[in-house]
Amino acid sequence: MKMNPLNVGILFMVCLSLFGQETRLDRFKKLIDFDASIEKYSKAGGMVGAWPDMSTAPALGSQWALVNQIINVKDGALFQSWGLKFCDDTIEVVCLNFLGNHNNAIQWALSFISSTTKPEIPYLATRNRIGAVSVESRMPNESPDAIFVYQTDYCISIRHYGDSLVDIESIAQWLNSYAESKVIQDVRPYQPVPQQVVVTPGLPKVGQEFEILFQMPGEPVSGRYVVKETQGSHIPIFMDQFTAVGREGLTPESLLEVFRAKKPGKGLFKYMLMDRYTSQFYLGEVEIDVTP
Repeated sequence: MKMNPLNVGILFMVCLSLFGQETRLDRFKKLIDFDASIEKYSKAGGMVGAWPDMSTAPALGSQWALVNQIINVKDGALFQSWGLKFCDDTIEVVCLNFLGNHNNAIQWALSFISSTTKPEIPYLATRNRIGAVSVESRMPNESPDAIFVYQTDYCISIRHYGDSLVDIESIAQWLNSYAESKVIQDVRPYQPVPQQVVVTPGLPKVGQEFEILFQMPGEPVSGRYVVKETQGSHIPIFMDQFTAVGREGLTPESLLEVFRAKKPGKGLFKYMLMDRYTSQFYLGEVEIDVTP
């Protein structure tokens, strides 16, 4: 049985696309020498330290104001973002700490860089390398409007929206130099694990308020730790049972969550506990048993 030459050509192209064709990410990695740069410039260990106040970046004047800050867990990393504004211009800075996990940081970097619908990845290697790998988005002969940096176990993304002249490359260099100075060999001892988590009363009744107290080790430091609920905490039975009615601090080394029990049964309070001083976090959960 003879095949139509057109069908043969289509079959050849399908096989080529499946088995032989380079992806745009493969081409991009070759273009910026990604694998060799990782091997040559990536440092061992992990970054432990609070990120600096973004509004104090040397490349920015005092007219830039910090307008928002977000802290959360995203893709296994501590995600922090800052928004800076001057007139109609905005700068967005995003930093992710992967708690010593280099592979996760590298994979997230590749996913972030390649998340575009364009035929080719619209980034170029920065004129001056920052960290292990740094790329930028810019028009020919113009300053970049976006920069992305990977080093060790962290990623930095900076974007500028507006018409004013802003040297975001200097901001990226400033941030990365700071972060590299905070890299240590082993981040595990810095994970903020609570010494004790206490539910009071231990068996709350329907309609009764109860507290979850997180007791932290070390010297009391006011404002050092942050507790946030994480995904999985709001399972249906939990939503039916508990309504947060307030948050307050006890002693500086303690964190307190207050709820009111609504229905009998068991639920989970899943949380992220973050240390502002180290940019490290701990994921935990507390079972709550509400009695009639």
